[in-house]
Amino acid sequence: MEYHGPAWWTSLQGEVDGLESVQRWCTRIPYGVRRPDYVTRLSVLDMPTFEQRRARGDLIFSYRAVHGHFGPDIMNMYRMNTNNLRGHGFKLAKEKFRTTQRQMFLSNRVFNVWNSLPETVVESSSVNGFKNSFDRWVTSS
Repeated sequence: MEYHGPAWWTSLQGEVDGLESVQRWCTRIPYGVRRPDYVTRLSVLDMPTFEQRRARGDLIFSYRAVHGHFGPDIMNMYRMNTNNLRGHGFKLAKEKFRTTQRQMFLSNRVFNVWNSLPETVVESSSVNGFKNSFDRWVTSS
């Protein structure tokens, strides 16, 4: 389910609920008939919700694209903000869009969260460093 996260993002709540139900079903497997509720199972298994996993995957993809780990072709997908560089030096510029499809485009989905990340997270030296520092930032805030 996470493999297609950056490429396909549904905005329909029914489809999101259907994907979340797969994770809900998988967390039932370790338990028998008497099992705790879904939120408790997630905390016991130390798992985030499906929406949180999708957002984290998008941010990892964005980190790789902004730092050139995919090559120069995909770096053009993001427009960098050159007007106000308060915070970190990899701020993204918000695109203007007229359609819902463009609203759900990767660079528009991650805009707010990416620009709110601290400098230590965004300027990590490697992808694994970004993952670890992002997870620490999420748990601390």
